[in-house]
Order: sequence, then structure tokens, then C-alpha cells
Amino acid sequence: MSARGQTARAIFIAALLALPGIAAALEYQVDTANSSILIYTEKSGALSFFAHKHLIAITALQGQVSLTDEQSAAQLQMRPVDFVVDDPELRALETEKAYRKPFKASAINGTRQNMLGEDLLNAEQFPSIELSIVLKSRNGEQAVFAVSTELVGEPVEFDVPGRLIANDDELHATADFVLTHKQLGLRPFSLLGVANVGQDIRFKLDIKARPVVPQNTATP
Repeated sequence: MSARGQTARAIFIAALLALPGIAAALEYQVDTANSSILIYTEKSGALSFFAHKHLIAITALQGQVSLTDEQSAAQLQMRPVDFVVDDPELRALETEKAYRKPFKASAINGTRQNMLGEDLLNAEQFPSIELSIVLKSRNGEQAVFAVSTELVGEPVEFDVPGRLIANDDELHATADFVLTHKQLGLRPFSLLGVANVGQDIRFKLDIKARPVVPQNTATP
């Protein structure tokens, strides 16, 4: 941001602070190019030797974040059809050997079809997913987030620990946690009626957002 832009933003924030009865507020826009949610699935069951550990990347995130003294919250939007399944370059970066193993294109397409199909995300009927994230508590950089969403039409709510760093230039939120299919209201993919995808799903969130400057104070 230029010196003129920084000055304009400082004036805008000072004006907010000067208004009676209004807490200081900062608005951010999700930096799509530098934000992601990585999803790691396990394998289990009697036929687990047929299964694989999958890595699904959500990199087309859209959304806004609002920070105030009273309540801070974010709204994130994503489309299941944009989820990237078992990308070879991402898998190559993983430390666990099972996740580094590359898959053939046919296997990736099969996993993608299962993920988007009626038995899992049912992307045709539910083409988008929105996450509502509220900052529940914060101690320094440590934070607890209350997350709510709908998956295949059913409400889902859970709390997760994470980290939050926010200033006038950037907001950065991260979290690394495990949920089960049951907690998400989903049914694990099965082969011949026997579950071969593990109940546990690991999520790694890395969300960056940039401040929004009102049009009348933005640098031309």
C-alpha cells in the first residue's frame, strides 16, 4: 500500500474510533491466492487395503472478515466442484509417506466423483458451502473459533482451537484439527457395504485476508 493509501486508511480508522457508540471495526477480504483448507482422509475397515489416504485442497475460497471489539466473525464461501483431489504437487510436499504416493488420473477422477456424488457432498443439489466462523475467545495469538455450516442440508456446528494474527495490513488465521464423518453428518465411502475410508478427517486451515479500504479513501 502506498504512503497515501496508508494515510487514508489511518484517517478512516481514526474516524471510526471518534464516532460515539461504535466500536473500532476492521473489514478484510479473503486473499484467495494465499488461502487454503487442506483435508486429509484416513482409511479403515476390513477392506482398508483397497483404500487410500486422500488429500483434498480447497483453494478457491471467497469471503469477508469483520473485526470489532464486541464480536469478530468471518463468512467463507466455497464450491465442492472447485475442490482439488490428490494434486500430485501438493502430495509431494507432504511428510507422511502414505500421502506422498501419487495416483493415476483415473483413480483421482473416481475419488472426485465419489466426493461430489449423492452419497457424500451431493454437489448437484448443494452446489455451494458457506462457513460462518465466530471468534469465541482469544488469548494473545491463541484463539478458539466457533464454526457453523450446512452440509447436504444439515446444520453442523463445532469449536476448534487455532491462531489469529490481525493488524492494519493483514489478517492471518490458522487451525489444525480432526473431526469425524459423524460430527459432520456425512457417511464414509464404502466398498461392498464395508467402510474403507476412516472416520477421522483432518483439516488444516490457512486463511489470509487483506484490509478493505472504503472507495472514497482508496488510492487511485
